[in-house]
Amino acid sequence: IILVGHSLGGDSLTYVMERTLTKLQLLCLYIKSSSKVDAYKCSIAVNLQVITNNMAVQNSKVYFYSNGSKTPVAVAFKLYVVEDVLYHLSPSKDVILAKLLLKPRPLFKHHSAELSREKYVSIPRYFVKTTQDKLISPKLQDLMIKYNPLKWVLHVHSDHSPFFSKPAILLEYLLKVAKLHYG
Repeated sequence: IILVGHSLGGDSLTYVMERTLTKLQLLCLYIKSSSKVDAYKCSIAVNLQVITNNMAVQNSKVYFYSNGSKTPVAVAFKLYVVEDVLYHLSPSKDVILAKLLLKPRPLFKHHSAELSREKYVSIPRYFVKTTQDKLISPKLQDLMIKYNPLKWVLHVHSDHSPFFSKPAILLEYLLKVAKLHYG
């Protein structure tokens, strides 16, 4: 089985891997780290860069609350900024589609404390580094790469969404990874 996750989707894939699968290939743009300490450092760095220090992102979010709670339960990008933050190298027709498909992202507890090093390290993982990403900077991606045991780092000259800005290259990489494991 090869699971592919984009951005924070890697967080969900890592959780699924830990809970259910033993033989799995994982290709994602965001990966939880291999130990509780590293995962904590990496999560802090991601949160600081993506949420706190990146003013373009900070000023482009809308938070959703439930039943008068002061703690947000979901977050979404304001649609007028997504082209610049997520899709600045993507074709305009794809940006229009993306805006129609974007939904609020639930905010949930990180599960890094529940990851086992044995399972995590046993699963081959690949990372697509998006070199023109405005949401998760290449420098931050390097930090994520540093804290994760990876088989291969693949570089794409794309924005945060290579499936729109560089779909042919991304497909080529996915096929190479599949061929490595399934000939």
